[in-house]
Amino acid sequence: MDVHELKLLDDTLFEMAQSADGRQLTSLLDDFGWLEVLTTDPDAAIRALFSAQGRTGHWSAGLHDVLAADLGRIGVDGGANVVLPRPKSSVAGVQRDDTVTVNGLLVGPRDVTSPLVLAVRPQDGDGFAIISVDPSELAVIGRAGMDPGLDVSEVSGTVSGHVVVAQMEVASSWWGVAQARGRLALCHQIVGDLFVMIEQARWHVSERVQFGRLVGTFQAVRHKLVEAYVATTAAQCTAETAWDSDDLWLAAATAKVVTGNAVSVTAAHTQQLLAGIGFTSEHPFHQFMKRALVLERLLGSANELAPQVGRSLIERGEAPRLVQL
Repeated sequence: MDVHELKLLDDTLFEMAQSADGRQLTSLLDDFGWLEVLTTDPDAAIRALFSAQGRTGHWSAGLHDVLAADLGRIGVDGGANVVLPRPKSSVAGVQRDDTVTVNGLLVGPRDVTSPLVLAVRPQDGDGFAIISVDPSELAVIGRAGMDPGLDVSEVSGTVSGHVVVAQMEVASSWWGVAQARGRLALCHQIVGDLFVMIEQARWHVSERVQFGRLVGTFQAVRHKLVEAYVATTAAQCTAETAWDSDDLWLAAATAKVVTGNAVSVTAAHTQQLLAGIGFTSEHPFHQFMKRALVLERLLGSANELAPQVGRSLIERGEAPRLVQL
């Protein structure tokens, strides 16, 4: 896409995200042809949709679509749901002999009755596989959690009637790409959330008067806003440039680490600057903060991914240049 086409895509998806949420937004995206754009230009499609969702605070089945976009490569027909690992876990299932114990999440699925695809590891030893399971064999239970708008369902149970669709290198390759795209999608949405939080805090301190002066004129307040803005801008730049990297997995994991740091800095500073109103349900701030905190923990938080990135660099014996600046 050229610059004008990208601008048109950004504007169109932002208008959709602004006008609808949840299943209604997913329906609008389907009418627009979002899945086709995701197939032909995943970088532009993911960046445009998730940035728009971040700025509006809305959600759709977009993450599900991103994770499932390349299922055909491992012989799975479209329409399947990819089960996400729970926080602090790298896979959604553990294999024991002929059975698999599943403990994962669906986030914004189109249809909970669709076949489930998930990454599993054996209980003992190495190995990696992707399996397909009929959802009727598992418990799929909706969970409101901290952010009900994400439409999260818990997937759990033990199955023996699963089908292995990919193993070892093929499975690892597919899941690595799916995770990388999912992580970058989350980064784009989190960055959009954080910029809204910064603007909410900036507007508040620009209107509030204390000791006869606008709060925003105090140096300490300005420092906190600047720290939040710099951290969020760093996350934005890392996520946007990751798409150009030859090592998408490493670039996406690094972007998720940088974005996780931005969440910690920005959430703490902006909530403090909003003072008492930032702790109430009357102000929209809490919706964006909860969304950013929850999304930061999906597909690996900064605390989980930083050691993985470090181990990867040690094993390589070098720190590769991820993008050419």
